[in-house]
Amino acid sequence: MIATAADNAAVRRVDTILPVNLKQYQVALEEERKFDNMVKTAVRKASKDPVLYQAYGAKREMRTNPNDLKSNEALCDAYRKTGFLAAAAKQCRDVLKINPKSSLAKTAMADIAFNQGKVDGAESLLQEVLRDDPHYSNANLVMAQIAKSRGQNAEAYTQVGQALQSNPDAAALLAMGDLQMKSGQSDQATNTYLKVLQIDPKSTVALSNLANLFGGKGDYARALDFAQQAATSDQNSALAQYTLGTQYQNNNRSEEAIVSYARATQLDPNFALAHRALGEALLKKSSPVDAITSLNRALQLAPNDPVAQAALSRAYAMTGNTQVATQISAKMPVQNKIQDQDFTKGTPQSGTVTKPPLAAIKNVKIIDDYTKKAKMAEAGGQYEVARQYYEQLAIQEPDQPDHFYNIARIYTIAQQWPSAERFYKLALDLNPNHTLSLSGLARVQCFQGNGASAWQNYSKANSLGLVDNGAETRNYLTSTCPTTNKTSNAHQ
Repeated sequence: MIATAADNAAVRRVDTILPVNLKQYQVALEEERKFDNMVKTAVRKASKDPVLYQAYGAKREMRTNPNDLKSNEALCDAYRKTGFLAAAAKQCRDVLKINPKSSLAKTAMADIAFNQGKVDGAESLLQEVLRDDPHYSNANLVMAQIAKSRGQNAEAYTQVGQALQSNPDAAALLAMGDLQMKSGQSDQATNTYLKVLQIDPKSTVALSNLANLFGGKGDYARALDFAQQAATSDQNSALAQYTLGTQYQNNNRSEEAIVSYARATQLDPNFALAHRALGEALLKKSSPVDAITSLNRALQLAPNDPVAQAALSRAYAMTGNTQVATQISAKMPVQNKIQDQDFTKGTPQSGTVTKPPLAAIKNVKIIDDYTKKAKMAEAGGQYEVARQYYEQLAIQEPDQPDHFYNIARIYTIAQQWPSAERFYKLALDLNPNHTLSLSGLARVQCFQGNGASAWQNYSKANSLGLVDNGAETRNYLTSTCPTTNKTSNAHQ
């Protein structure tokens, strides 16, 4: 038991942001039990997971010295990194009872609050941390996440830059690489992730991002190499296995792709895209019966997925059950399809991109779930996964330009310019004043040699209040596009 004064201003401040109740306390105790089992298993199997071994050492020290600050902070950090957020919040409160100024504990609590949607409270805690400890880089990184969630890209860059100045570690470099990928700076992002590997050669996120980057450029052999390394570095990552399966497919190694996709579904039984990919891979191997099982599961998880529906129809047709195949096809409105283009391919597939019609009944639960999964996939550098979730969101909410913008943005990262242009224009069809789509379209048009339209779209976005990070887009246009003719009919 930690012996401290009950009157602790830091704990009271945290409690106003993240109030404690009996249910949360019970959840925290259950999470602590599960975490203890994870640690015991890791030790028994001689796992090399540094987070779990750090927690093991911290718990041993706290048996004899329960108020040891370093051990309590290590346990708080370990709970947070492994996703046991209720346990992390409980443990971080204990840290603040020992040291009310603990930057680690306050930053962890701010991160938890941000993930629960309590953005203002999280921001105020982080500002407090940076006032007391201006060089605490982890606080800058969470501030950057908050800025990104608000669409404040310039502020996000500033915060990550400050983090890199204070501590140029792998976490700060990963954050910078993420920003660079999202702004279409593929070469810069590649260099940044390679720097991460110099610090942490087994960084699953960096390896996965590099797989996606090289896959997007059509360098499938190198993409596969990085995907294999990512899957090896974290054998329990469903996203890494999904990426590996995709790269095996790109290299025409179907059997291995099937194994990787199946492994992804085992690691995360609710990973709809992995079930769909497994079903499609099985179809290519002429195993329609097994494909039907995977595709049915995909549709249980994502009932409105037109790609899974089409694949399921083909699977039944291959078994000779044309009646069921026809029934499935009949349920699929022709317009209710977004071209299923693979982000990992260097050249977009041919075909038209059409906006889906308004859904008869909007599934709010699916929208919330896919939004979280898309953001999670992006945060982990799994851009192909994120793109497909954004496509599903566009099917659910075809009147929302942000979904089409996000699809376009990811095609821009992949340097798939025609696809990016089509989706930016779909977003602008819905909202001609969507500043981010105007700016994104300007960059694409510039790359394609249409400088006049690029400058007019950028100028319109700027007049509408575009937040251009450090004049990044303007500088790009200035250096890449002709500057002598900056007027033309935009949206060409």
